[in-house]
Amino acid sequence: MSVIAGLDPDDKGLETALKRGVFCPFGEGDVDIEAVIAALRGRDYHGWLVVEQDQALGTSDTPASVIAGQRFNLEYLRRLGG
Repeated sequence: MSVIAGLDPDDKGLETALKRGVFCPFGEGDVDIEAVIAALRGRDYHGWLVVEQDQALGTSDTPASVIAGQRFNLEYLRRLGG
């Protein structure tokens, strides 16, 4: 079951969704990022993209772990030609 599907519809708090991992490392979630990029290329799109990934910090997170996660995401996008 996806994280989104497992959320209680009455609990609309972003914090709950973040703590459950609704924003995961790129390539590991429900969104097919590669297909989105391919669709944009198919439409000959050459503009900017804004990619946002919110995060709720846990007790095990450190500045280094957060930076490493975002570096992973950046490299993922670069591999797609971004």
